[in-house]
Amino acid sequence: MNEPIPMSLSLPTQTYDDNIDEGAADGENSTNLSTIWGRLLSIDKLFPSIDLIDQEYTLGRGKTCTIVFNSSEVQTSKYFLAYSSQHFKIIRDAAKKYVYVVDLSSNGTYINGEKLGKNKQQILENNAEIALASKTHRVYVYIDSNTSEDVSIPAVIRDKYIVSREIGRGAYGEVRLCFNRVGYPPFSESPDTPPLSEQILKGLYTFPDEFWSEISAPAKDLIRQMMCVDPTKRLTITSVLEHPWLANDHDNTARVDKIMYPTLQTMKSMKRAACDEEIDMDQGDETPSADIHANGKNNKRIKY
Repeated sequence: MNEPIPMSLSLPTQTYDDNIDEGAADGENSTNLSTIWGRLLSIDKLFPSIDLIDQEYTLGRGKTCTIVFNSSEVQTSKYFLAYSSQHFKIIRDAAKKYVYVVDLSSNGTYINGEKLGKNKQQILENNAEIALASKTHRVYVYIDSNTSEDVSIPAVIRDKYIVSREIGRGAYGEVRLCFNRVGYPPFSESPDTPPLSEQILKGLYTFPDEFWSEISAPAKDLIRQMMCVDPTKRLTITSVLEHPWLANDHDNTARVDKIMYPTLQTMKSMKRAACDEEIDMDQGDETPSADIHANGKNNKRIKY
């Protein structure tokens, strides 16, 4: 079960060019990971993710903006006309080592659901959520590249995902927003495919050999059954845990049981401890015996 599943509902981040001219290593055209001080990761399929390298960015519909909202995809949004020519600005103060956002819009820039207000600014914290024109129209999550990763999250997850803000919490854990470091969305709109809504409603997706050639048949079968569009045929949580791809991994099954049924595990541990204590007490119980052997000496009989 250690094989990767290259499927994500997040948009892929920008790619990087590793073929950097050594002679231009310090020039304006050199772009490497060390120069990226932050990222705007897209949580709206109409917007691309952005690597932040320059000290200042202006975003809006105006042609003079650093990032212009004028793609054919963005123009289909019902909020398109609500975007200002200059909607908001992101500025990095390298000396003071902080980043702040300035609202330049008429209809509002929202940070974590709170409207900033025209010409007002606010420090942009790591994992801050940015919405445009409406607090429900969430577009970006800001990631500070200089922030240390949460080491409490297993390395196997941190290696595959950029782990962002908490979006939910239950009795036995929390739900976090994650972005694939490498991957692609299962559904994507392009001129040669049906509309995105139709793909999702009909479950139109494939397993391209380029990414899935090394993935086992049981893993693909589990995904197919989990993504079945008919809810009566779709796997339940119990059925997922009983699927061979998971059930045959006994070590992982034990870990799942420990997480999902902690009370049961505690009771089992207490029962084992009680049994061990009873055995120890019995073994230490020695009673004198009235039985006298031929040699005339009293011997102790050990009770088991």
